[in-house]
Amino acid sequence: MDEERAEVKVIFEKEEKLKAYELSNYLYNLKVIYTYLFENREMTERYSTWSFEEIEGQEAEIREDLIESLELPIQEQKNTFFWKNLDSDELEIVEISKENPWICLCEGIVYLIVLSLILSGGELEVSPDGFRVKLNSLGEGLKKLKEVFQE
Repeated sequence: MDEERAEVKVIFEKEEKLKAYELSNYLYNLKVIYTYLFENREMTERYSTWSFEEIEGQEAEIREDLIESLELPIQEQKNTFFWKNLDSDELEIVEISKENPWICLCEGIVYLIVLSLILSGGELEVSPDGFRVKLNSLGEGLKKLKEVFQE
């Protein structure tokens, strides 16, 4: 992986109904963490050279490493990262489809999206067709992101 832009498929495994506040809160926190990682790429660049196969199965260790090594923003700082314009490097939601499971297609700097999703409890799944990130549920992802921010 490097700093190339691409789409990342995110699958929420156990979603039937979705509360609006959970979706908005999750996307808010995902944008905050993505922007924070973008602004602090020197601290995460070691992961930019890893292949998807190297990351697969190491998500828990990577999550712990990131939480320990980064000085993540506290609640009062989060809006600064949320509203920061990253121009062509911005995290974008390309599509959200409500099937079973819920699927969200994100576009941005691939390794930063993957790291952001790992921080929200995601697991990378690599196949001959490509890769995707799976999360149990949006609520669980939101809980994991709030743990990162120590809320």
